[in-house]
Amino acid sequence: MITSIDKAVKEKSTATLITRYNTSSLNKNKVKFKDLPAQAQTVIASVSYQYGTLSTKAPKFWAEVIVQDWEAAIKILNKFGDKYPTRRKKEAALLKGAVPVKAKTPKKP
Repeated sequence: MITSIDKAVKEKSTATLITRYNTSSLNKNKVKFKDLPAQAQTVIASVSYQYGTLSTKAPKFWAEVIVQDWEAAIKILNKFGDKYPTRRKKEAALLKGAVPVKAKTPKKP
């Protein structure tokens, strides 16, 4: 019984997250949640399950994942400042291993 309730809640929560992602006014390129790398979907969902509506509960993180600025999202996760630094660092590592991060341009002398 608990498992079915848990599953139903997660399915509803996931559907809500996907709709919010796909319809966000910040999503100028109209990238669909389903088209993100699986690891990015996992990380976004993980933070969402823990915090709820990311646009209000973790707005800086939300703003970066909506525009697929993975480098900024990774930095935010690494310095999230919540009671779950181990979880956030694991999420950052998962994201870093899966998405393109901009190469640093060498500074001119």
